[in-house]
Amino acid sequence: LGLVELLVLGAALVTAVAAALVVMGTGGSLPSVERTALPRALSMQPDDPTSPGRRATRTASAGERLVVELEISNRSRRPTVAVVISDHLGGVRTCAVATDRLRARQSVTVRRIGPTLERGVHEIGPVTSERVDLLGLARTRRPVRGADRLVVVPRTVELTAPSIDRGPFGRQVTQRLHLLEPGDFRGLRNYVPGDEIRDIHWPSSAKRGTVQIRERERAQLERFIVILDVHHQPDPVAFEFAVSAAASLVITAESAGLVTRLASSDGLDLRDRPLSRIALEFLASIESARVGPIRLERDPGDGLGAMVIITATPDTAVWRHSERLLDPSLIRVGIFTGDGADAGSGPRANQLNIPAASLHRLARGWSSLMGTDDPHDAAGSAHR
Repeated sequence: LGLVELLVLGAALVTAVAAALVVMGTGGSLPSVERTALPRALSMQPDDPTSPGRRATRTASAGERLVVELEISNRSRRPTVAVVISDHLGGVRTCAVATDRLRARQSVTVRRIGPTLERGVHEIGPVTSERVDLLGLARTRRPVRGADRLVVVPRTVELTAPSIDRGPFGRQVTQRLHLLEPGDFRGLRNYVPGDEIRDIHWPSSAKRGTVQIRERERAQLERFIVILDVHHQPDPVAFEFAVSAAASLVITAESAGLVTRLASSDGLDLRDRPLSRIALEFLASIESARVGPIRLERDPGDGLGAMVIITATPDTAVWRHSERLLDPSLIRVGIFTGDGADAGSGPRANQLNIPAASLHRLARGWSSLMGTDDPHDAAGSAHR
C-alpha cells in the first residue's frame, strides 16, 4: 500500500473509533441492579443505617453454594442500552449476564450459581456493566452497584443440650457434687438403695421407724466455657473441625440458657450476652496461631459449670494449661481433633474425652456423653 492509501485507512479508522465513542456515549441509559444473595435464609443488615449508599453485611454458612440473584431494571423513561452485567466474589467474576435493551419501567431477574462458600469474610461485588460497540472498537465499563460484605460463619451441627441428669457427664457431676457444699434443705423422704449414708437423718429415722433421707436442692449446671486451641491443630482440616465444634457448642449452651463464654488460646475472650451471633462473627475470621504464648484466664463465674477444651490431643500445652483454670465446681471435657486422640479417650482413660475428627463424630460422641443416642431427641435446636 502506498502512503495515500495508508493515510486513508488511518483516517477511516480514526473516524470509526470516534463514531463508536459517540455511539457509546449516547443511545440510552444504563440499567440499575439490585442483588440478593441466596439462600433466602441469609441475613442482611446495613453497616451504617444512616448512609444512603451503605454496604450490607450478609451472613451465610460454610459449605453452602452461593446463588446470586440480580434484578436488572430500567427506572428511566427511555430504553436502556444493551450491556453485559457482571458480579464478583472476592475479586473474581462469578457471573456475567448479557441484557438486551430494556423498555421504560421494564425489569428482568436472573439467577446464577456461584462457588461453594468457605469460612471467612468476603466481598460480593461490585456489579459492573460493560458495553461494547458493534464493531468492537470501543468498550466502557462502569460500576452499577457497590460491594456487600459477606460473613461466612462456620458449619455447625446439632448437639444434645448439656444435662446433669444422665450419661457419663451426669455421673461425673453427681460425684463432684458430693465434694461440694450440700444444697439447701428441701425435706425428708424414705431411703432407697443407692442413697448416701451421710444423708440419713437419724433422729427422724428413729422417730418414724424407717430410714429417712434428707433431700436437698440439687445444684444445676449454670455456666459453660468453650476453649478453642488455635495453637496445636494438626492441619487446616482439623482446625476447621475445631472451629465448627466451638460454634456448635456455644450455640447449644446458650440455647439451653447457660451463661456461656468462648475463649481461644491466643487471648480471644467473649462473654457478652447474647453470645452466639458475636461468637459466630469472630469465628468466621479466626485463624490458627502456630507461635505465640498461650493466654487463657480463669473463669470468674460462680456455680456448677463445664469447661470444654477443643484441642488436638491430651498431650497439647493447652490441655495441660487448662488444669490451672479448674476449680472444684468446674468439670473438664476434652474434644480432640487429632488422629491420635482415640488413645486418650474411653472408659479406662477419661469418659469425658471425645475424639472428634469430624462433625458427625462430634455429634455422636457428645450425645453419648450426655446419655442420649440421638441428638434430635435433645432439647437443643438444630443449627445448620
